[in-house]
Amino acid sequence: MREGRQGRRVQWAIEAAFVELVRERGYANVTVADIAERADVGRTTFYRYYEGKAEVFLAVHAQRFERMGFAATTAEAWLSAEPSPALLAFVQMVGGQARFQSMFYQLGAEIDRIQREMQQQLVRHFEQALASAFGAQAFQTPLPVVASGVAGTFFGMMQPWAFGQSDPDAEVFARHLHRLMRAQVLTALGYDLRM
Repeated sequence: MREGRQGRRVQWAIEAAFVELVRERGYANVTVADIAERADVGRTTFYRYYEGKAEVFLAVHAQRFERMGFAATTAEAWLSAEPSPALLAFVQMVGGQARFQSMFYQLGAEIDRIQREMQQQLVRHFEQALASAFGAQAFQTPLPVVASGVAGTFFGMMQPWAFGQSDPDAEVFARHLHRLMRAQVLTALGYDLRM
């Protein structure tokens, strides 16, 4: 147990150092050596926990997904005609953030891999939220397929939003996003959405 706690402390130090350095210098200008030095760990220790700085980026974002709680966790919230306050807050936070945009531009050759991994994180996040809200057996479509569709919609709509390429009204955007995800959930639950 002690090794587990010690390991987690090392990971926190590495992740905190990464976040500080990216804020100061931008992703492209941060190296593994910089992160290890700021975290006060050796490079060997860094590589015991992470393959490179992209894995630290992904770990930090996985934790943010969990903390933000933008995926509804109750059936009522998923089925509501309006987006949850958490989803609206997330949309407002991401919309038009220049720092967010510039960071993604700096990912360089790693951008495709990071985007794929982030989408997989979203799939897992939505799968847990949907299972919590409805139970895995409630769906007529396998839960991993439903979660993948919802995550794809979320990720596909959030990218243009984050880069300022969508309707600038956060409430309108959150409503559209929620309705598209809700339609997928309703269909997977067996509701007939034909008019």
